[in-house]
Amino acid sequence: MDNQVEKIRILRIIARMNIGGPAVQVTTLSRGFSDSLFEELLVTGNCEEGEQDYLELNGIDLPHIRIPGLGRSIDILDDIRAFKHIKKIIHDFQPQIVHTHTFKAGLLGRLASLLSRQKHFRIHTFHGHLLFGYLSNVKLRILIAVERYLAKRSDKLVSVGESVAKDLIAQKIGSWDKFVVIPPGFPIPEQIQSNSQIRPKQLRSDAFICAWIGRLVEVKSPDRIIEIAKEVKLRGLNIRFIVIGDGPLRSRTEEDSIAENLPITFLGWQKDVVKLLLGADALILTSLNEGTPISIVEAQRLGRPVVATNVGSVSEVIINGKSGFAIEFHTKDFVDRLELLSNNAIIYEQFSDAARAFAETRFSEDRLVADHKNLYLDLTY
Repeated sequence: MDNQVEKIRILRIIARMNIGGPAVQVTTLSRGFSDSLFEELLVTGNCEEGEQDYLELNGIDLPHIRIPGLGRSIDILDDIRAFKHIKKIIHDFQPQIVHTHTFKAGLLGRLASLLSRQKHFRIHTFHGHLLFGYLSNVKLRILIAVERYLAKRSDKLVSVGESVAKDLIAQKIGSWDKFVVIPPGFPIPEQIQSNSQIRPKQLRSDAFICAWIGRLVEVKSPDRIIEIAKEVKLRGLNIRFIVIGDGPLRSRTEEDSIAENLPITFLGWQKDVVKLLLGADALILTSLNEGTPISIVEAQRLGRPVVATNVGSVSEVIINGKSGFAIEFHTKDFVDRLELLSNNAIIYEQFSDAARAFAETRFSEDRLVADHKNLYLDLTY
């Protein structure tokens, strides 16, 4: 007699797989669920001009369907077509769980799930939120109303950090009995070598190198890199900066850097960010708003201390004063921390060791996958 258990089918939906935390987490989960208990299908849209697709850039082959129009931009006709396409996929795939990631995918995916008239569980992950620094007051009120409606019709809400969940609950988007906090997790990069530092040719320098990673957009405050570099230059510190990423503010930021003759190198999007982080000495983050920044976790996994603005769930992914610093943004305070790390080898090694140990313990791939498996099994059994 065949006692084979039917697989739990998971339909995972994300607007686009651009380089960043959500794409890394979705990929890690999809790879981790390739066992006899689960069958997973990924639905995603296309990246926008100037963005790099994480799947394509890293040659990752996962079972997935691309839906034109599911990307970041809002377009009524494209969104309607994407909604109909998702609804058809739900009908054909017949998932037990529909798990959405990012706002637009959460909107279209959960509405399609509701109107499919199929019985399954709805889960949405907040990798951050748009409550601060993104929208006008009118758009923000609309977003909050939409999220409240969808939260009531979701079986579980996942937040990547406790602070993110608190911000959402404060706006009556979900409640603690519906939220589950699951921090991010990563596989151990193959390039890691014990305490060795590799300088790619882009970074050939005897300076203390600080990396900045992300899209150059207003909410990430790339203009603060300019202010930090000015102060570094004023103090005569042997510190250089590399900016990994692209976006609408790159040209202006790069022009400002050149005009001031600042020690900043703009690298654009890079395939091997891990190699660049290994070649750097520290990571800086200057954002006005964040969820749980993946770059901070990746840097600490490599033993690189972090100096970051204390926003979102940043304080949850740094041991403040031990593996890095989560502080209010003041240019001189930022540079004080960088000067401390760059001028004192003993202190730097202490921070490096603490960063690596903390990240390996709290942000492992196995823990991320196990937390999600437990969530899915609790719902379906």
